[in-house]
Amino acid sequence: PDERERIELSGGTVMALEGDDGTDVGPARVWDSVAREKPGLAVSRSLGDGASRCLGVIAEPVVTMHQLQPMDRFLLIATDGLWDSLGNEQAVRITSRYLERNLPHVAIKALIEAVRREEGGQLVDDTTIILVVF
Repeated sequence: PDERERIELSGGTVMALEGDDGTDVGPARVWDSVAREKPGLAVSRSLGDGASRCLGVIAEPVVTMHQLQPMDRFLLIATDGLWDSLGNEQAVRITSRYLERNLPHVAIKALIEAVRREEGGQLVDDTTIILVVF
């Protein structure tokens, strides 16, 4: 089954966070009921969120393969703290800017600062980033 179906068949509910004005905010999240009290997890697959296992959140990864090409320069692996705030192209653009100058550590710091700017000056979610340079 697809992600939503698996979660709903396990007793979970998939809905966005409800804002102060009653409108939906942000991405769809996994909840234990329509009351949207807990856990509010914004992913359907997780390695470290055991509390959501009974709601259909699984640790099994989606596996794809990619044959490295000469133009491939890096692999960016990150938690939703990055991807909920920055789009793929924005993250690649920021990373590339610093890798052109051989500054991978600065690239990661720049990504975190970009997330912070997008989120009003703070990190509102776990933001873990792994940068593999080829």
